Amino acid sequence: VQQTSIGSSSGTNSTTSNLSFGRDNSTATQFYDGVLDNIRIYKRALSDTEITQLYNEPNPGNNCSTAGINKLANNNEQVNIYPNPSTGSFIIEPNSATKQTMQMYDVTGKLVLSQTISGKTTIDASSLNEGVYNISIISNEGVVNKRLVIDK
Repeated sequence: VQQTSIGSSSGTNSTTSNLSFGRDNSTATQFYDGVLDNIRIYKRALSDTEITQLYNEPNPGNNCSTAGINKLANNNEQVNIYPNPSTGSFIIEPNSATKQTMQMYDVTGKLVLSQTISGKTTIDASSLNEGVYNISIISNEGVVNKRLVIDK
């Protein structure tokens, strides 16, 4: 990602520098080394309410749809996941006791945990690192997608 500054009083000047995430200066040797998705940049600080609303969006900034997969209507009512944030162990409580598959993905899209669940189930994710994870609950009726934060 690059940031560009254009324009000056004497005409048009363009300077380009790298935009870095997770480090405080250009000499730092440690910084975020991963994948970012759904980036939004604001000219102001967001309120706690705005941050919560963004976090709870099912798929922020993406108006695409996927053919062949039924995304259940009102997916927030289909499955409860708590506590969120979690310290490593959390509960998945679907509104149905039928056999379903829980798949957990890290921010790079790598499948890090998969488990068959039936009804209210406690999931042990204590071996996973801190971060944001996408959880897909797959049943014969379709797919419910949720996000979980692990904060140890």
